[in-house]
Amino acid sequence: MPDYQFSAIKIVPQSARREPVAVGVILYDPKKGEIYRRFTDNWDEVRRRTGLATLPDIRSITEEGPIGVGDGYLAGLSANQFPDTLLVTRPSNLMPFDTPRDALEWTFEAHVGLPPRAGDDGSRPCRSADAMLGGRIAAMGFAAGSYRHRYEFRLGSLPLRFPHVFLKDGVPRDALFAASVASRSAANAIRRRICDVASIKRWHDADVAFRMCAVESRHDAERCASAVRETMGLLDKWDIGVVYWDDIGDVLAKIRDDVPPVPTAQFR
Repeated sequence: MPDYQFSAIKIVPQSARREPVAVGVILYDPKKGEIYRRFTDNWDEVRRRTGLATLPDIRSITEEGPIGVGDGYLAGLSANQFPDTLLVTRPSNLMPFDTPRDALEWTFEAHVGLPPRAGDDGSRPCRSADAMLGGRIAAMGFAAGSYRHRYEFRLGSLPLRFPHVFLKDGVPRDALFAASVASRSAANAIRRRICDVASIKRWHDADVAFRMCAVESRHDAERCASAVRETMGLLDKWDIGVVYWDDIGDVLAKIRDDVPPVPTAQFR
């Protein structure tokens, strides 16, 4: 039995010229009989994309979970729905995650492509850099067992979770973290990750290639603040490579080709 399953929730426009819009996800834990759900908050954008003046009455749902449900909940929900403007996709299995909240965040970022709602001043909150990278990883179609979100390195008796780790034969081989070098907290965020890498290199015997993904293009990243450039200079000292957003697709494709899926029995 899989750890988690998920279904996307889509609104289907009445016009055949418009594509269905994913507005949320439902995460199902079949072992515990629980669901978690998350929806976009940008309903104005949903109206714009679908052309619908009136949307299905799901905007008032705020409870994320856990919510107790029966066996085969997602399969039954998707099979028994009536053709309408609201569509629940057939359930799909997910790779293992440490917590249901991690699985819900990853699934939402990967399958709901709507921007967050603008604030009162017209600004939009920034998605976290690691969530952006997680979305790109999800789109690459890594096989189950070859990628872990928030992989836990055991450093003696202490765990250290790293955001994106790729495994070959069940052993971590590549590890990525993301940072927005244009953010005001970039220097501190990069230093924290360097400390994490230093700890892993000292206490963990795996031969892991660490890289930082800058979520800006190389051209834009070159204009970052001097304090950030100085901090990025420390990456070389710890043998941490840098990948820019315009190159991340090629890097992920190479990693995907180098890390075949791990048999379920071995991975667990």
